Amino acid sequence: MKQPNGDTAWRRPSYSAIHRIIENPVYGGAYAYGKTAVAAGYSAEGVSVKIRRKTRNEWLALKPTPTTDM
Repeated sequence: MKQPNGDTAWRRPSYSAIHRIIENPVYGGAYAYGKTAVAAGYSAEGVSVKIRRKTRNEWLALKPTPTTDM
């Protein structure tokens, strides 16, 4: 976590942080696009924006990155 003075403060990661990292396609060597959808809502209080995560079959692109054999 970044401190106001610019230093980095290390802390133990939460379960949800680790899960987000492992679930990320880039971690597994893939490129993904279109994983989220934005919906704007209008009410008397103003505009609200909600971001929702799409299911994997709704993503616009999911391509494995090429691997190089050494």
